[in-house]
Amino acid sequence: MVHVLLNQVDPVRLARKGEKLEGALPLQNFLRLAELLLDNTGVADCALQFTLDNRYRPLVQGSVKAELVMECQRCLGSMSVLIHEQFCLMPVTSTAALKEVPEAYDGIVLSANGQLSLHNLIEEELLLGIPLVVKHPEMCVKIVGDEDGSTKKS
Repeated sequence: MVHVLLNQVDPVRLARKGEKLEGALPLQNFLRLAELLLDNTGVADCALQFTLDNRYRPLVQGSVKAELVMECQRCLGSMSVLIHEQFCLMPVTSTAALKEVPEAYDGIVLSANGQLSLHNLIEEELLLGIPLVVKHPEMCVKIVGDEDGSTKKS
């Protein structure tokens, strides 16, 4: 078991060995995700299991958990969004090979040298876990100020 997640790994080699990787990645490392966050401090906790299916094809099974600080689309205030995504991916060497991936799995195309970027994978899973509309579960009450300094509820 490894506690540091490398960025580039060979998922086929890891699957043949039955390796498990666990670790935490800082949210500030995810540039696409950072554009959506009000605060990018914190980490994404990751667990990845590399295995072979019954036909000896490599699989990447895993989960990612993170608490994201985002803007409520209703009141524009800050809120925490808990993301917990689980996935089962089959690495393939080309986009053409994606057609051969069984329905039970999602395909993921490896780089030209057979490597998988774990950082990109984790960021993509976090992005997929964000709700379409981020809003507080209960009705929001926003206090707004008038130009004269008085306040009212909106």
